[in-house]
Parts: sequence; structure tokens; C-alpha cells
Amino acid sequence: MLLSKIQTDSSQSNIQQRIANTAIALGVGVISLTASIAPAFARSGLDFDRYCKSQHQRNGMLAWAHRNGNTVYDWSCIQHNPVSRSQKRFGINVGHACAVQRGTWDHGFTNRNNPFSWYCGR
Repeated sequence: MLLSKIQTDSSQSNIQQRIANTAIALGVGVISLTASIAPAFARSGLDFDRYCKSQHQRNGMLAWAHRNGNTVYDWSCIQHNPVSRSQKRFGINVGHACAVQRGTWDHGFTNRNNPFSWYCGR
């Protein structure tokens, strides 16, 4: 009976130690996750589709972002007239898109060959 009690106490102690270690590890993980996310707020991504809709979707026209290639320079807005089935292509002013979506004209990209690497901010 005494051996069983010691094993139970030892098991409970072991479980408590594991819980404490897990809590500490999670706490450190949360701190490091927060630290790694914080700089991302200075550089925010862009939603070109939302920008195109805000600039060119009106009077029954539809609009969306279109990518015709694999570099940062291959984005444009398409405006579609569903009645005549005609389309117009417009360039995207990335500075203006940042101003509209993020409140800053500052912008750039991290990789010319990654069309999704545009960001707003410094």
C-alpha cells in the first residue's frame, strides 16, 4: 500500500512538473511569437482586389485584380461591363492603394519575383 501511495504521489508530481514545464514553454512561445509578429504591423500587405473594386466597380461595372505574370509589376485592375461584355485594364498605383488601405503612401516589395511581396509602410 505504501509503495502504491509513493508511486501515485510520484506520478502526480511528474504530471504537475510536466504541466509547469509546458506552461513555461508556452509562455516563452507566446512571447517569442509576439515579438516576431510585432514588426509585421509596420509593414502591412495589400489587397489589390479590394483596391480595384473600390476604384473601378461602379455603375453596374465589375472590377477585380488581375495578375498577368510572376513579378510584382504584373498586377492590374480589370473593369468589366457585363452588358457589353467589354473590359478595360487599369494600372495599379501602389502608393495610392497603400494610402487608401493603410493610411500611408510608403510602400515597397521584398522580392521582385514574388507578386505577393508588396507591403505598405517602411
